[in-house]
Amino acid sequence: MKKSLWVLLSGLALQTSAHAEESYRTAVWFDALFDATGQVRELQAQDEAEQTPAFWAQLRSRVLRARIPPVSEQGQPATFRTGVRVSLEVRKDAAAGAVAIKGLEMAPLPIERNFVGYPADAKNSPGWSGAVTVACTVTVEGLCRDIVVDALPGMPESVRKFGKASLEAWRFRPQEVNGKPVEGRALVSLQLETSDSQPKDFREPRRVF
Repeated sequence: MKKSLWVLLSGLALQTSAHAEESYRTAVWFDALFDATGQVRELQAQDEAEQTPAFWAQLRSRVLRARIPPVSEQGQPATFRTGVRVSLEVRKDAAAGAVAIKGLEMAPLPIERNFVGYPADAKNSPGWSGAVTVACTVTVEGLCRDIVVDALPGMPESVRKFGKASLEAWRFRPQEVNGKPVEGRALVSLQLETSDSQPKDFREPRRVF
C-alpha cells in the first residue's frame, strides 16, 4: 500500500502533484531581512538545489521589489528578519514553465520538518484521504508551543495526533526584530492520502451454497 503526504505551511510547504492539469500550485521559501523602511535588504533562498539558478534569479528579482509596512520596536522603525513563503502557479504547457506569483506570506522559517509515524487509521484504509490544519506559536527557541489541531468532524484521532506530534518535532528559525528573536505564528496544513495499490485478486470467486 502506497502512502503519500503533501505539506502546506502557511508559512510552509510544499510538494503538490500536478497530474494531467495544465498548471499546478507549489511554494518556495526565502529567509529575508527587511530594513526599517520595509524594503528587502537581504534575501536567501531555501532549498536552492531543488531549482535552477535561472529560476531563483528571476524569482529573487521579483521578491526584492516587495515592501511591507515597517515593523516597530518601542515606537521606532526596526529591522525585521522573517521567513517569506512565495506561493506559485506553474503552467506546464509553457516552454520553460511560466511561473506566476500568487502570494507572499511572512512567517517563522521552517528549517527542520519531521513527520512522526503515518497514522494507523489511514495506513490501513486504502483509498483514504483527509487533512488537518495545525496552528502553533513559534517560540524564540524555534519550537512549536500551544499547538491546536483543526479538522472536519469524524477525522480519525490518530490523524489529529499525527499532526500534533509532527509539529512538536518541527524546528523553525524565529522571526527577529532589530536582531532579537520574537515569537511568531505558524499555520500548517497537512493533507494525507493512502493510495489503493493492493494487487487485484483474479482468482475465481468461491461458490456459496
